Amino acid sequence: MRKILVPILVVTILLLSVIFSDAAASDDFLIDNGVLIRYTGKATKIVIPDGVTVIGEDTFFLKDIVSVTMPDSVTVIENGAFSLCRSLTKVTLSKNLKSIGGGAFAACPKLKSIRLPNGLERIGDGAFNECTLLTDMNIPATVTYIGSWDSLPLNWTKKQKQEFVILGDGILYKYNGYYGNGENVVIPNNVKIIGEYAFSYDHSSTVNMKSVTIPGSVKEVRRGAFHQSSDKLTKVTIGEGVMSIAADAFGYCSNLTQVNIPKSLSDTSLVSFREPWSGNQSEEFDIRGNGVLFKYKGNDANVIIPDGVKHIYPGAFANNSTLQTVIMPQSVVSIGDAAFMSCYNLVQADIPNEVRNIGEWTFYSCTNLRFVKIPQGVTSIEESTFYGCRSLTQIDIPDTVTSIGKLAFANAYNLTKATFANGLKSIGHYAFVDCRALNGIILPPSVTYIGNMAFQNNTNMSDVTIQNPNMRIYENIFFGNSFSGSPKVTIKAPVGGSVQRIAARNKIPFKAIP
Repeated sequence: MRKILVPILVVTILLLSVIFSDAAASDDFLIDNGVLIRYTGKATKIVIPDGVTVIGEDTFFLKDIVSVTMPDSVTVIENGAFSLCRSLTKVTLSKNLKSIGGGAFAACPKLKSIRLPNGLERIGDGAFNECTLLTDMNIPATVTYIGSWDSLPLNWTKKQKQEFVILGDGILYKYNGYYGNGENVVIPNNVKIIGEYAFSYDHSSTVNMKSVTIPGSVKEVRRGAFHQSSDKLTKVTIGEGVMSIAADAFGYCSNLTQVNIPKSLSDTSLVSFREPWSGNQSEEFDIRGNGVLFKYKGNDANVIIPDGVKHIYPGAFANNSTLQTVIMPQSVVSIGDAAFMSCYNLVQADIPNEVRNIGEWTFYSCTNLRFVKIPQGVTSIEESTFYGCRSLTQIDIPDTVTSIGKLAFANAYNLTKATFANGLKSIGHYAFVDCRALNGIILPPSVTYIGNMAFQNNTNMSDVTIQNPNMRIYENIFFGNSFSGSPKVTIKAPVGGSVQRIAARNKIPFKAIP
């Protein structure tokens, strides 16, 4: 009898090993303070452990997984978390999920259906891009943001055979001219937001569009909404109640000549249209609406912007090779995206204390910029704002700034000193990459997040003081940095937190501080 039982037991064990070999083990998940940072296993069926609140960026990128089940503790799926998982067929989402990041499930070609939970608020750019078989999905009414029109699968979008694809909380996601009259478009009264590129990507659907009526229920027209949508578009009627129209919403609508301006529309929205509807014109300054400097047309080296200008329009001084100094009046409150982009000879920019918003790419590739002061009141340093400012040697971040965006100071080769006030919460991906002269930095206790490779290739970096012991830090924050050779970066932080654990995992010298 014993001779018979032994083979049966062996076969049973082998069968069980086959059954359970495709399930993930708990040791395969690198989790810190509720954030799933990395999955290291090779299992194909993933059950994420209970207690995880955030699935981090690129956690399962390119993994050969078939199914994923999330606990209800998960509230955020970050950018690219499951991108390029080409065998992924089934996803069970958390009932408490609030946000799906950009490209989170991009290029998962075998994913056929997914149920988004009620309570979901945000779907990022390209979240389900190239999910070619995904035709069965719901968009909860709680969704208030959907990214550009490739955020949802193309085949799913085509399946919505209606003139206006309205999703979530009144978001006009896509216009299908094939199902309307195609010429005189009247947007329905239940639309609150005209989404990014809603009328732009499928030109054959909008080619005959001559007029658009936007009702007062619409509060916001987002970037690129009508960008290059129709050469025949000549008239736009805007209802009283519309508050904001992005600067490029009607870009390249070259024949648009009839636009009414309701009182509710913000000053900066006026420059969304080609004509200078009102304002003071001069040979040097094209000022539109109520104080919007649309374009600087001069070639002076030293420019004093006229008093009364409130907003500097995106690209107003871009690619000006003669500009060396610019003085802004105290009336200026915002500086638009790429306003001084590629002003290679700009040395000094005097930003008034009243400025609250400085846009993306504002001083991009201003390679000779040496002097700039970020005023108290600015709340964020946006993406690539000071990218390539190679002559900048010092920057002081005031306590009103809560976030520093991706690539904000990248390639500022001669930046030797950066000070951060308590109030800063996050530093984005690659924010200080290739700041080769930057030495020691002190991050205040308010900082809770440092992005991927934020200080990559800072070859002069000797020590980093981190006052929040449980700050979330990407494993390769110093990838390619001096810690890999000699001398090494030393992390100084209080003991017992995630910062110490990350230092230990990556063999970065650690020194305890009170």
